[in-house]
Amino acid sequence: MSNPEAIQWSLVPRALLGLCALLCGNGYIVGINQIYDEDIDKVNKPFLPVAAGELSVPQAWALVRNPPCLLPTHPSRPTISLASTVVR
Repeated sequence: MSNPEAIQWSLVPRALLGLCALLCGNGYIVGINQIYDEDIDKVNKPFLPVAAGELSVPQAWALVRNPPCLLPTHPSRPTISLASTVVR
């Protein structure tokens, strides 16, 4: 970095909070979309968790209401992503 004074390090926590808000908002939008478009997704995107039956509609609602991005992650905790078919 040619000018280390260009970054105001005091703003990093605020930037991380903003990033968390964006991730939660995206999860909310994607989750709602998968819940309401389940029939359409079964035809057009059958690999999505709700359309594929890997995630039930009540489970999807639980994730939308309580975004996992607000929870601290730990390797032993199962993780479900609404944006992909990744299920650990």
